[in-house]
Order: sequence, then C-alpha cells, then structure tokens
Amino acid sequence: MTKLGLIEKIEEDYQNKLSVCYRCKSTIEPLPSEQWFIDVNKKIVKKGNKYFEKGASLKEVSLKVVRDKEVNVIPERFEKTYFHWMENLRDWCISRQIWYGHQIPVWYKKFDKPVEVTYIRHRQSEHNAKDLAAGWIDCHLSEKGKEQTKELKDYLSDKSFDVIFCSDLIRTKETAALAFPGKEIIYDKRLREIDFGDLSGKINKEVNKFREKGFPNGETYQQLGERVNDFIQDKLGDYQGRKVAIVTHSGIWKILENIVKSRPLTAELLNEHASLDPMEYKIEKIKYVGETAPVGKGWVQDEDTLDTWFSSGLWTFSTMLDKDWDGKEFKSSDIERFHPNTLMETGYDILFFWVARMILMTTYVTGEVPFENVFLHGLIRDKDGDKMSKSKPETAIDPLEAGQKYGFDAVRLSMLIGNTAGNDIRLYDEKIEGYRNFVNKLWNISRYILMTIKKVDQNIKKPKTETLAQTWIVDQLWSTIETCNNYLASYNFSLAGEELKDFTWNKFADWYLEIAKVEEPNEELLNYVLNELLKLWHPFIPFVTESIWQEMYGSKSNLMITAWPEYDKKDWIDNSKKGVREKFQVVQEIITKIRNLRSENGVEAGKKVSVLFNGEEKLIKENESIIKSLARVESIDFVDEKPEQSASDVTNGVEIYLPLAGLIDLDKEKERISKEIEQLKGYLNGLDKKLNNTEFVANAPKEIVDQEKEKRSQAEDKLQKLTVQLEQLK
Repeated sequence: MTKLGLIEKIEEDYQNKLSVCYRCKSTIEPLPSEQWFIDVNKKIVKKGNKYFEKGASLKEVSLKVVRDKEVNVIPERFEKTYFHWMENLRDWCISRQIWYGHQIPVWYKKFDKPVEVTYIRHRQSEHNAKDLAAGWIDCHLSEKGKEQTKELKDYLSDKSFDVIFCSDLIRTKETAALAFPGKEIIYDKRLREIDFGDLSGKINKEVNKFREKGFPNGETYQQLGERVNDFIQDKLGDYQGRKVAIVTHSGIWKILENIVKSRPLTAELLNEHASLDPMEYKIEKIKYVGETAPVGKGWVQDEDTLDTWFSSGLWTFSTMLDKDWDGKEFKSSDIERFHPNTLMETGYDILFFWVARMILMTTYVTGEVPFENVFLHGLIRDKDGDKMSKSKPETAIDPLEAGQKYGFDAVRLSMLIGNTAGNDIRLYDEKIEGYRNFVNKLWNISRYILMTIKKVDQNIKKPKTETLAQTWIVDQLWSTIETCNNYLASYNFSLAGEELKDFTWNKFADWYLEIAKVEEPNEELLNYVLNELLKLWHPFIPFVTESIWQEMYGSKSNLMITAWPEYDKKDWIDNSKKGVREKFQVVQEIITKIRNLRSENGVEAGKKVSVLFNGEEKLIKENESIIKSLARVESIDFVDEKPEQSASDVTNGVEIYLPLAGLIDLDKEKERISKEIEQLKGYLNGLDKKLNNTEFVANAPKEIVDQEKEKRSQAEDKLQKLTVQLEQLK
C-alpha cells in the first residue's frame, strides 16, 4: 500500500478500548456469528394464559407482575434494579457454543442440490376486489383476476417446471389452471392462506391490527410457518436440483421470506403484501424445530446448546413434573399443590440472569408467576471485604473444610447472623470459630438439663411455675417466640437468630440455669424450655438440634417435622400485668451492682461479703438465696443510712451498701486510687492540649480527632468513678 501511495498517515499513538476476559484476562476478539434469540418485545397471544390472552410481550409481562406485586422483591430497593434491567431488555441470545448443556432442538437437512422454487401469488379474487380478507373462505377470481392470470400465463410460457404445487382454495386453483393449462397440479392444504378466524371476510384495515399477535380463533404466523415448514420437509426433498412452482397466497410468501432470507416476522413484513410478480427462491436446506428428532435420514441437530439461564429459568415448575410426563401439559399434583413457590432465595448478583428469566419463562409456559417472594442475599466476602472467587483461591473458604473443622452448624450461623437482605457479608475462620463456641454452649446446656431431669417428655404444653425466676424465664421464652415469629415472617433471619442467641446464652444459661442450681430444680420447666429452644434453633442449626432431640426421644422422633412452638398469649399478658419482668429486672440489677462494687473495689472473687440494703425489702428477702449465690454474698441486712467506709450504688430505688472494712486494706486502696486519679488528670491534661490545638483539629483526619474525643470522654467517666470510690473510703 505504501508503494502504491495509498497510505496517507499512520497513527502510532492510537488508543483503543480492548475487551478482556474477566477470568483469564486474555484479549477478546469480537467475531460476528449467527445465534438463536428470543424476541422479548414481540406481541404474543396465548389462549388460556391470563398474561398473554389479549396479547403482550415477554418483556411487558415480566415488568407487570413485579409492578402489580404478584412477585415481591426483598429488599424492595432491588425492584429499581429489576425495572432498569427489564425496561432496557434486548432480545435474549439463548445459544451457546459449549459442549455441555441442552442441545438446541433444531435439525437441518442439507440438499445435495438446491431446489429452485418459483413463488406465484394468486391473482385478484372477489374478496381482494372488495378489500376483504378471505383467509380460508373459498372465493373465485374476479374478472380482473382472470385477466391478470392471462398475463401470468404469457410470462410463464417459456419456463418449465418439474412439479406444480397449489393451495387447495378455489382462487389459487383457478389461477393455476389458467396459468398452467393441461399441466398436472398437486393441491396441498398446507399452502393455504393464514386462517383469519373470526376476522375472515372482514376489511383488511381491521384485520391488520391482529397480524402481530394472531387472529382470534384463527392462526398466528408462527403456526403458519410450522405448516409451511412441514410442507417443505415433506415434499421438496424429492425435487433436489429441480424446478418447482408453488401457486399460493401472500401469507406463504412472508413465510418463505422468513425461511429463505431470514427476514424476521415483524410488523414491517407482516403488513406487507406480496407482489403479483413471480419470485425466485433457492432452498438449499430445510429446518425442523420440535421436541423430538425428525424422522428420516440426513438430519443433523444444531450443535449449539441452550444458555444455562434458559434451562435454569424453567426450574420452579420443571422439577415438579411427573417422572412419566408426556411432554404436553405442564401439570402434575405437585405443581397444583406447590406452584407458585412461596419464596425464592438467591443472590442479588443474579437478579437479572436467573430471577428475571424464571419470571419471563414461567409466566409464558404456565400462566403463573414462578414465586410470590424473592429474597436476595448479598455476596460472601473475605475478612478484608474482597469477593471470594475461583480465580483467587486464597480469598475463599471451602465450606466442606470449614464444616469438618468447626461443624456445619457453625458455618451456617456465621452466614445467617449479622447478615441482612441484599447486603454483603464477611466470612473468616475467627467468625466461624465464635459460632462453634456458641453451638458447643447449646450442647452443654442440653447435657446439663438431661443430667438434671429424671424423665423427658416431648409433649409439655405449659409447665407449672413456683418462683419469680421460673415465671420470668417462661415469660422470656414466650417473648422470644413472639419476636422470632415476627422477624421470620418479615424475612429478618439475622435478627431472629440474634434474639434466640440472646435468650439462650444471656437469659437462659447465664441467669436462669445458675438460679436453677440454687432453687429446687423444676424438671418440667427445664424439659419444656429445652424442647422449645431446640425447635426454635432447628432452622438455623439443624444438625446439633436434631442430634440432641433424637438422644432425648429416640430415632423415630424427628425434630424436623415437629410442630413449631406456640405459647399461651393470655398468660403472657398476665405476666406483664403482674410486673414479673420488672420485678426480676430489679433482682438482676441488684446482683449486677454488687458484682460491680466488688470488682471496682478490688474484693477477691472468692471472698464472700456482707451487703446492706435500703428499699424493696420484701422482694429481696423472697430472692435472698439467689442474690447470695450469684453475687457471692454471705449475709444480707437492711439499714436506713449509708454505713461508713462502704461502697454504694443505687438501682430502681434500692440503695446497695458494701462495707469494705476487713475486706480490703483501706489505706492501700486509698493510695492506689489517689495515684490513679493523678495519672488520669495528667492524661486528660495532655488530651485537652491536643484538642485545644486548632491546627491539630483543622488538619488531622476527622476519625483521628473523633478517637481523641472518645478517649477524653472515657477518661472523664473513669475519673468521676474513682473520685466517688475514694470518697466512699473516707
């Protein structure tokens, strides 16, 4: 090109956008190729299908069912994403050039030599003259039509054909007879015009409105295409390398344009009328589309496979078909009972690829939505927030390995608790290990209870309670059931798990079981709480709960099919009226305050103390044994005034005094606290200088400034507490 002087300039600093494979990072060279597509914008009429009865596109229906709340997306904010994808939806390419998958149900038979087809449209009929659509109505040629046929005869006089096929309707028969006098003509019903159904004999202007969606009680152009294809497969294979004349209708021409020239059956073609001039077509191969392979030799199936999302888009109903399904109606007892599904759970990253395709395909095939609700979870990321992927194995946690190491229940909990719909979650070994410890806690709780009670009972409905603590724990269990039910109903699985964990570890294990060791054990209550607790935990951690349940009640009893916990709402409300929760809270806070006073004043953990109170004498005496045991108190008494050299605190109107004389070396403790106060004052002084420095506040990152302010606040709180402690020792 340089020698010929054809190059004007070579750009060396040319920037180009390069496509790169998202997995292997290799350069991708785009190459045009023939593919199979689904037309998502085409108007479809499907009788007996409420979504397509009056004509609608796949795209329109997929948008409508979500807008009308037939399908709810959780969390709702992802509806915006769904609508964006579907409103901008293009024709769906469903063919893939891969070895594994469902092979495209299309077969081809290539002719050794092409069949040369001359298409001849019948001349003007009596209905044509009146601008009426005849369809399958038999009508004669008009006088003008007969004159037109004479011209056609002259045009064909120097042409020869090996065979002449003709529609079996009168207007085509008359055209063929006049155009080919004395010739053998083969009539075939498959070459008829499209059936206009209820619109037969109506004016064309009215008929044209239905060309895209099909004619009421008539045919669609897809159905017309099927019978023309059937004719081609049946007849033309015998005329390879020969010439064939076909005398037929305008509708057949549209199908030939579609088959031979690949013109799509769009409004442009469907509203176009065939010319009266004969048209030549070369048919080199025939195509068959069907559920089963065509009969005969020479057929080759298309090598492409269906898009993975096409196959998986059928999931909600295809899995419920009977084993001996006949391939006709999409019906079965399972579909009738379970379809549409109540809930579909999947990742937000395949909302368009899978969820939208299931909606698109299921509404078309079954006339139902695939599911009523879609719950979208986020992506699982590593400890640093990076996406786990096959291409980066160092970021991934193998759930099988983690399950073997920590237990599969722990793996499940680590992905359930702390996870909210539509948000990503971080997963790492330390997190799974933490939930392993909780599962072990539940196991140990169960072992303790089973060693405590003499006989287990699966059917306890309402245990008798004799003490405040017993009434409180049953009340808290009922409250947990109520809260969990509400969370589960609104798909807040994480909050339900957190509520259960709080009850199990904090309320039941840390408080009630410790109290049960002091009080006379209520075996019926312990049995009841464990029963209900295992039922509540089973959806979250099925393996350990089922194991405990079967150890209690034998292998014939399955926790998985046991009824969900219920409770007596009337008694629950009565407990509230009686102030059970408030009374027990006072006892809890008294014990907590005593523990804090011991810790703050350096009292040895194992040393028993005397405690004095002012207020709530009746409640404290009723629960004296609990307070003594859980707070390591030797004696309890009541006074009107604060004793000297005692630490004190107040909760719910109850004054608590811890006499320190004899428990600790008061002089040493005063010295220690005084020294710590002085150190804190110096520390606060340094923080104040830094925070009063305008340059530091103006130039340091906001999070650093906030950290310094938080340090000052914590130091100020500690200084106040130490000052009070020192005052109490005087």
